[in-house]
Amino acid sequence: MTVAVEAAEAVGEELRRLGARGCAWEDLGPDAGALRALVAYFPAGGEAGRSLAARLPADLRAFLAALPGWGLDPGPAEVATRLARATEWQDQWKAFFRPTRVGRRLVVHPPWEPPAAIGPDDIPIVIDPGQAFGTGNHATTRGALELLEEVLDSRRLAAPVVGAAPTDTGPSPVSRVFDLGTGSGILAIAAAKLGTAKVLAVDNDPVAVEAAGWNVAANGVAGRVEVALGDLGVVLASGGPASLILANLTTDLIVSSLPAVSAALEPGGVFVAAGIATGEAAERAAEAARAAGLSEIDRRSAENWTSFAFRKGPRPPRAGSPRAVFYTLGCKANLYDTSGLMDQFRQEGWHVDAGHEEEREGAGPDADLYVVNSCAVTTRAEGKSRQLVRRLKREHPMALVALVGCYPEVHRARRDQAAPKDAADPQAAPKDEADLILGTSDR
Repeated sequence: MTVAVEAAEAVGEELRRLGARGCAWEDLGPDAGALRALVAYFPAGGEAGRSLAARLPADLRAFLAALPGWGLDPGPAEVATRLARATEWQDQWKAFFRPTRVGRRLVVHPPWEPPAAIGPDDIPIVIDPGQAFGTGNHATTRGALELLEEVLDSRRLAAPVVGAAPTDTGPSPVSRVFDLGTGSGILAIAAAKLGTAKVLAVDNDPVAVEAAGWNVAANGVAGRVEVALGDLGVVLASGGPASLILANLTTDLIVSSLPAVSAALEPGGVFVAAGIATGEAAERAAEAARAAGLSEIDRRSAENWTSFAFRKGPRPPRAGSPRAVFYTLGCKANLYDTSGLMDQFRQEGWHVDAGHEEEREGAGPDADLYVVNSCAVTTRAEGKSRQLVRRLKREHPMALVALVGCYPEVHRARRDQAAPKDAADPQAAPKDEADLILGTSDR
């Protein structure tokens, strides 16, 4: 069918809702103006297929008639259906979905046609166009993939979480990634192959979830990409903090979700947003992002569509702002907790650094505050926590030294069992030379 550009996204969603196994845009050439052709495939044979061919045009025309009420112009829409063999369907896809290079390294291709040549740094991504909406050849998807590669390759995210597992490709993995409205799963797959540690891909359409799961498995990234059926708002409200959020949605959905996206992003995190119409809609999205506390760091525009990369920036420290140095002992959970504490201090305008427990005496940076996130899993770990606190206080007698985390918490529990009357006294924790002693529940 042929529809106006501004209605194409909504019509594509309706085709999927009606049961299309595959749906994609077809470029009509420069003379088509503001028109796009959609090609969709409904797997139904025999009587079911004939019934579908008879019913579908009426259903689609009724949907097109309702679009003006949504503020969308369907244009001079035309609808045509016919029965086709599966081989014909594949041949039709071959006409306009061949291996496509996106950005510097990503090469998107259908399962029946692998890329002819792959360089040592290239990353192939196989997407079956029969598995949900979006194949990698649409302008919004290409723009989002280009921005995703740029953001990850140039390390334009916040500092990666210390202790995250290394990967074979890309920079150090970021802590947590959400792919909202995942469709075919292509953005989540690309994020995983570019080096992110864990991606949660969510859609409220069961067809898209099933299809994204197929594509994720076909690309061998099921260990790092979880595909789930769910509400995007619920994920944003309960799944954070995230260092990277991806979305290929409509302009209105992008704009309405920006406050929740900003709240779910950790400071320095990036939101890559696609599916936004170029022109007034793009400027409306940029303005809404600024109002939500996000700054634009890049954009890609092509074929009347714009994709954005926005960053949630921590409040820059002022000249003469206080400095804090954080030391972490123990497990990865402590590393994650320290990362969250450091982000909170950055938000308040502090200069923040990570110290290293093994640094030689006197080599640490000067600061106003030193925080030791301690460990109590063994007596040796407790001893290292005490030694570090004493060394910092000796080297920086004018600074505030805080002992936080498991060591004070464990000793408080032991003390409470022995002498409950002292439970309200936080300074009854280990009497080291720290100025401030806080357990895990007090941080």
